[in-house]
Amino acid sequence: MPFEIIHDVIHPSTLKKFSMFPVANAGTPNYDIIVYGADPEGIAAAVSAARNGASTLLIEPHSRLGGLFTLGEMNILDLSKDIHGVYTSAGIFREWHQMVGGGQVFEIHDAEQAFRQLIQREPNITLLLNSKIIKAIKQGDMLESVVVRHAGRDETFQAKRFIDATPDADLSVMSGVPYFLGQADMGTPGRFMAVTMMMHFSHVNWDGIRHTAKSHKFGRAIVRSTYAYGFSGILRSYHPQQANTMVRGLNIARMKDQSVYINALQLFGVNGLDDHSKAEAIIRGERETQSFLKFLRKQFPGFEHVQIAGYPQELYIRETRHIRSLYQLPITDLWKNKDQWDSIGIASYAVDMQATAPGETGHVVVQPKQYAIPFRSLIPLKANNLLVVGRSSGFTSQAAGSARVVPTGMVCGEAAGAAAAMSITLSESFPSLSKNVNNVELLQRQLQKQGALLYHFRMNYPYERAWYLKAILTLLPYGVISTDYSDHLDFPKIMKAKTFEKLLAEVVLKYHPDTYYRLARHLDLWSAAMQTSTSQTITRDQAIEIEERFSGLKTISNPWQEAVHAGEVDPSLRLRLRDNHKLTGEEGYALVADYLQYLQLQKSGH
Repeated sequence: MPFEIIHDVIHPSTLKKFSMFPVANAGTPNYDIIVYGADPEGIAAAVSAARNGASTLLIEPHSRLGGLFTLGEMNILDLSKDIHGVYTSAGIFREWHQMVGGGQVFEIHDAEQAFRQLIQREPNITLLLNSKIIKAIKQGDMLESVVVRHAGRDETFQAKRFIDATPDADLSVMSGVPYFLGQADMGTPGRFMAVTMMMHFSHVNWDGIRHTAKSHKFGRAIVRSTYAYGFSGILRSYHPQQANTMVRGLNIARMKDQSVYINALQLFGVNGLDDHSKAEAIIRGERETQSFLKFLRKQFPGFEHVQIAGYPQELYIRETRHIRSLYQLPITDLWKNKDQWDSIGIASYAVDMQATAPGETGHVVVQPKQYAIPFRSLIPLKANNLLVVGRSSGFTSQAAGSARVVPTGMVCGEAAGAAAAMSITLSESFPSLSKNVNNVELLQRQLQKQGALLYHFRMNYPYERAWYLKAILTLLPYGVISTDYSDHLDFPKIMKAKTFEKLLAEVVLKYHPDTYYRLARHLDLWSAAMQTSTSQTITRDQAIEIEERFSGLKTISNPWQEAVHAGEVDPSLRLRLRDNHKLTGEEGYALVADYLQYLQLQKSGH
């Protein structure tokens, strides 16, 4: 038998041991590498580790493989290409992708079978299903073993290296790794991207869907032989029956049996870390699916005879925890299409920030041409022999809007498996390995041998030569800059007073709430914004006076000179604003960016 699945009974004699790994305690199973989570990212990690000669234990809490792709029924792939038109996710992902047909969508049964086959081919993998890690045992910053609960009993497993491939980084949290929740890094800790529940319908007329797309009844849409997307007018036409629920434009996957899976139903107010909240959301999603079914039958040609074919076991949760890593991949790197010296993969999916509350629409921050995933972003702080792959890896919340997609996660998983095996051979911790240029290059060459798309590059990026680039990069991390799929910045031609006031308030509030509430005593910007006409423009001196009053200066004879003297305006911007003219959008954003940097310098004591 090429591999083992341990279902009900754990006994040391049934477990394979790596001959070079000494048994520290009699009766305690030992492995080179333990991977927690048989989501696609974890399967890629385990297969990669095993192919590099490491005895690998893959632990999965559920009875099935594939996580989001199988339990969540999210079978529409977020694929992206590099500047040469080559798919960025290669290696083990490509191997799996070819096994399921190599298209934009896949049959869920085929996906699960392909994952199983990938594991079955590797004699170095032991698969433990229906099992949950309940405790991590550390010595200093090294994780030594984990306690696994299975079939009503607990068992301890030891390993030299660990890979956390759970969607919520559960093993990392048990190991004391620091993290932040949702979009806390942008100053909005209570905000999370929408949760989706996939909808599965049968008795669909695909030609009818084509006709609806051509009619533009629900807006622009693209229909291919196996998938369709668009129909954004659904957002206005369909009125949800459940609270905290929204149906956006449709992403439709067509199956061989003529049923379809639809990614469109968004649920808000869901705590992705709480089982009760998730269970409530599934019930809410089922009820909304039933309501949407009635709408489709009456309003959407092609769905006249549609029926609900089933419901997913799990939700499509886009974000919960974000692990703090050696290098927290920033949104500015994606904006700059930046390479990394320790790159372990290339990605280019759009920074797609989904809505966080009903009534919002998602937005694209930027569409990278391509960027590199650094190895350091897989290495969490305070755990020297642990790597994290998947949506909770070391990305900022905006960078995760792109890097969280599963094909990219499988690229990271494959790199993690190879790096874990290599670090054992070299007797180096992950932080040590990440600092050694020669060893990182050795890892990169190994990944290339495994089929990864990996090379160094240099390229231009949006607004690289714009005089206000500094303002863009300063404000970008605070979620107040966005483009579209063509990287067009929608700055106003002429800045409105109300826009400036709101922008200033939002940025300072996100930067440091205590600073905002201390300064807001001097000028309630939100109230001022409400009293300002939406059409009223703003001049240089008026904008500066708002900033000065915000800082507590009540009597200002010459706002501009006061700001210049205080160092609130960058020298290059001073030249552009030598006269008191109406501000353009770029100038207004630049003034807010300079004011933010001024506050940051004050806070640091400079």
